[in-house]
Amino acid sequence: MQDLQQSPRQWHKPQRNDDKTLPLRNILNIIFIVLVIIGIVIYLLKPQSNWAIPIYFTAIFIKGAEVCIRMANKHKTKQ
Repeated sequence: MQDLQQSPRQWHKPQRNDDKTLPLRNILNIIFIVLVIIGIVIYLLKPQSNWAIPIYFTAIFIKGAEVCIRMANKHKTKQ
């Protein structure tokens, strides 16, 4: 019975409020999601159109930039 009264474990890391890149990363993620949705809609509505491919590549480039910012920030906070 004593074990049931213990506090539950934390399964996630506590959030830090010192991440200054979070607003920029959120904006980049929103742009990524919007571009992917636009690319899917264009591909489904006009399969013969080649506009979806450049939109996908732009979305992938933006996601890569977000990942680079996240990894650089993660590396900086470890030191």
